[in-house]
Amino acid sequence: GPYAGHNFTVPAGRPLQVRGLLGIGLRDSDHLVALERGESCGSPHGATALGGEGLSIPSSVHDGSEFSWPGEALAVGGVYALCWCRKKESLTDCRHPEDFLVPVGSIFLQGPLLE
Repeated sequence: GPYAGHNFTVPAGRPLQVRGLLGIGLRDSDHLVALERGESCGSPHGATALGGEGLSIPSSVHDGSEFSWPGEALAVGGVYALCWCRKKESLTDCRHPEDFLVPVGSIFLQGPLLE
């Protein structure tokens, strides 16, 4: 799984992307979720304004180090928790924010207040 303590800085108003996730045994098809500010891994409150209900598109690189979200990040600037999940048959399909229990770190969304 991923190492904890990653900090990514991304601009608001563009598609959300993170690169450089480090860990052991990461794979393509792993997933990330960005959670609403103040939430922790396992929370059902995905940051929907960051795109994709807060859920990333599965990593498409073989080493599971890059992720993107559909749409544009139109959320309020600030820090959002980032959590990881791997699909496991009969356990989780990584389709809901509460399926993401492994802390990765945070995303700092740079931008103005977009409310």
